[in-house]
Amino acid sequence: MEKTDEKATPEEKQEATPSVEETNLKDTVPYERFKEVIDEKNEFKGDIKSLKESIETLKQSQQ
Repeated sequence: MEKTDEKATPEEKQEATPSVEETNLKDTVPYERFKEVIDEKNEFKGDIKSLKESIETLKQSQQ
């Protein structure tokens, strides 16, 4: 009975592994594109911060 259990376990692992790999391959994004998006996000954060500072400066100059 132990031999049957040992055989069943590797088969289950083999069946599960390819489906997981297929899903991961379809859902992954290339690192270069990921890095581009993060860099753009950081640029936009910087732009928003500088715009907020400009708005505050204008508000103070109008008072």
